[in-house]
Amino acid sequence: MLEGGDLVAHDSRSVSAALSAEAMAGALARIHVDAAVPGETDLGAGLYHFADAGLPWVAANLVPDQQLAELAKPAGVAFVQPYVLLEARSTAAMYRVAVVGAVGAQFGGAAAKNGFALSDPVEAIARVVAELDGKRRAGERVDLVIAISHAGLQESERLARSVAGIDLVLAAHGNTRLPAPQAAGDTYVAQYEDRGRFVLELRVTPKADGEAPASRPRVTQVVHNLDESRGEDPEVAALVAAYKQRLADPAAKPQAGTATEGCEGCGQN
Repeated sequence: MLEGGDLVAHDSRSVSAALSAEAMAGALARIHVDAAVPGETDLGAGLYHFADAGLPWVAANLVPDQQLAELAKPAGVAFVQPYVLLEARSTAAMYRVAVVGAVGAQFGGAAAKNGFALSDPVEAIARVVAELDGKRRAGERVDLVIAISHAGLQESERLARSVAGIDLVLAAHGNTRLPAPQAAGDTYVAQYEDRGRFVLELRVTPKADGEAPASRPRVTQVVHNLDESRGEDPEVAALVAAYKQRLADPAAKPQAGTATEGCEGCGQN
């Protein structure tokens, strides 16, 4: 399960944003998200609010900056890594999948609030792909490279065309619904977003040994509508009810930090 970010409705350090982040963290822990890229609203609310979920944030172009981290206490630098390596099983085989993330270059202000400088996303992901190529040359198995790009569809397509070695780019930030994964350079770009109302299932067949390096993997998609017919998960429903109760309480405080911590001198979106 992969997540493209903007889990919180707005990007302020308000009490409501913090409470929303903490409720969402509990829900994500329940559904076992394997990797997620923070959006600008998540960064704006503060990544430390998601700490209890153990959410594996990935963003290769979020660069820890000591000076910004001092201004942004509590900072989010401890919760982000460039990429993760996952194991995915099909009916026929086990695959080792690298998932790398990047945040759009326009979100430097939100990144600074968590103690990060923001580097160029294309250059950052290219460095990760080169590192993964080195692992392959050393005999380590990496069957697929998936990039989650929280930069919108156009910039995600640019990423796909600019960096060789990515098998699939998942575009986030925006409400575009692509009817099928579309070719971009030697890879595919997929996007199907609308405020968490859908789950996009992507079925990827890696390139077989001996296939041309420029050939693409085979990718198909199935869209799952998360409507009322699917019913509620009791634990998630309880989390939502508790969130609404806390939100209605004028004295409610987030569990991690306070609403006004960490913004002075960090810049704006």
